[in-house]
Amino acid sequence: MKLFVALGLGAGVEAVERCPLFAEKGWKLVRRTTDDAIANGDLMAGTLVFGQQHQQMKGSSFAMDFTNYDYNRIMFMTADCTKWVQTTKDQFANGWGDNGNILVTATSEGLSDQSIAVS
Repeated sequence: MKLFVALGLGAGVEAVERCPLFAEKGWKLVRRTTDDAIANGDLMAGTLVFGQQHQQMKGSSFAMDFTNYDYNRIMFMTADCTKWVQTTKDQFANGWGDNGNILVTATSEGLSDQSIAVS
């Protein structure tokens, strides 16, 4: 299983059709925000829970418990699917990356296997 976190405003339901990465079998939306940032009080540990969970790109903000999921990849994506970053579960084993950096495996900008700063 792969986890998916959607960020950002706008995007109608038709955005799902433009999101081949989201549509790829195995991704599960575990967090969604209607703002440009997502509450990360658990440092991606999967324990933050709020709102009503759903699997829609357009919808209310929520976070669900994913501590019992067997997953190895995490993707952060804007709701319009134009910007995304994919990384691995181990990047959050000791909190939010390594000194504020995570190793990304792929991005919408074509970067791969590079360390990027996150905040």
